[in-house]
Amino acid sequence: SLMSRRSQSSKGSNISSKRSNVSKGSSSDGGIVRRQSFRWVDSEGISRRIEGDSDALDGVNLRPEVWICVAPDDVPYRTTTMLDAVSGQVCRAGEKVTAVKEDDWLKVLEVKESFDVMNAAEMIGRRSLKSSSKVSVNHTGYFLPFQKSGQRLFKNEKVMVLEASQTNGGSSDKGSCSLM
Repeated sequence: SLMSRRSQSSKGSNISSKRSNVSKGSSSDGGIVRRQSFRWVDSEGISRRIEGDSDALDGVNLRPEVWICVAPDDVPYRTTTMLDAVSGQVCRAGEKVTAVKEDDWLKVLEVKESFDVMNAAEMIGRRSLKSSSKVSVNHTGYFLPFQKSGQRLFKNEKVMVLEASQTNGGSSDKGSCSLM
C-alpha cells in the first residue's frame, strides 16, 4: 500500500503545477468572464491583450474586444443606443475601437493602464510575479451601431486574424482541422 500512496501524492503535486492550464476547462472561480482575454487598442493604435485571469484586471469585470470598422463609409458615433443620437464624431473604415458588444451596439470603452509603483516595489522585495500594472475601463459615452440594413459595420479583430490565416493557408491539408 506504500506504493499506491506514493503514486497518489505525486499525482496530487502534478495537478497543482498544471492547474493554470487546466483552468480554461473548469468553471471554477469567476466563471467564464475571467477566462476571456481582455483586448484593447492603445493610444498608438496598437492592439493589446491581457490574459483574463491576470492580476492587472482585479475588479474589472468587462472583457472588451478590438473591433475593426469594415463599413464602406464613416460610421458616426452615437451618444446612446439610438441611431439618431449622432455625436458628431465618426469612426473611419479600417479604424480600430475598443468595445463591448451589447445586442446590436458596440459600447465604446477607454482602457487606461496605470503603473502601480507600490506594487512594483513590493514585487521586487518579494520576487512575486504579480502584475505591477493596473487596468481601468471607462465608458466613453459613445456607441457604434454594429450593423446597418443587415450589413455588418464592424468585425472582431480576433476573428479577422483567424479568417486571414485560414484563407492564406487554404491550400494545405492541415487546414481541415476546424477551430470552432
